[in-house]
Amino acid sequence: MFEVTTEANDSGKLSVMTETAKEILGVESMEVSADKGYYDSVDIASCEQNQTTTYVPPVEASEHAPDRSYDRRNFHYDTQEDCYTCPEGQELSYNPAKQAKESRLYENPKACKSCVNRKKCTTAGKRRIYRLKNQDALDRNNARMKTEEGKEKYQKRSQTIEHIFGTIKAVWGYRQFLCRTQERTSAEQSFAFLAYNLRRVVNIFAKRDRNLVKELSM
Repeated sequence: MFEVTTEANDSGKLSVMTETAKEILGVESMEVSADKGYYDSVDIASCEQNQTTTYVPPVEASEHAPDRSYDRRNFHYDTQEDCYTCPEGQELSYNPAKQAKESRLYENPKACKSCVNRKKCTTAGKRRIYRLKNQDALDRNNARMKTEEGKEKYQKRSQTIEHIFGTIKAVWGYRQFLCRTQERTSAEQSFAFLAYNLRRVVNIFAKRDRNLVKELSM
């Protein structure tokens, strides 16, 4: 199963593909492993809602403080209290007055104003933490990726799928489409995958000392 798209990256495509896969396989739930290109909060949350367990390596936030010990990763979120605690032990509360489309703002202007280490934390007058509305789903995915089971599943993914694209692109030299329009490129890609699958089947039969042509004619 595949889909040719005009999008520049894979973000937002995981849920669509897994739902199609479940429909083809006739199952209601499944586990899926994908690379960092699919790390998207809305998409992973959608997968979770549709009974799809994701194993996607997290993309670390690029936000850094003047002093790295005050980076965002050192701000701890409390799910019960819905607040962040900074390295100085101060709580940053959710500010509903500054609601964003995909994230929630946490801050504590009063504590920042009197903090002796403020310049280590931010170049602005106060520190703000933006939490994605679907961050809980990302956190659960991230927690799974830290387990031995998660690492094993992701490693298995690279062993089962990456060599296919390597063979088609590097060995066969199929690195760009010859056709134009999405319909025609989809057909062209279908032939490439069909050729790979046929060659794979032939190699499997040959390795087992079985004659594919003879068995198909029986």
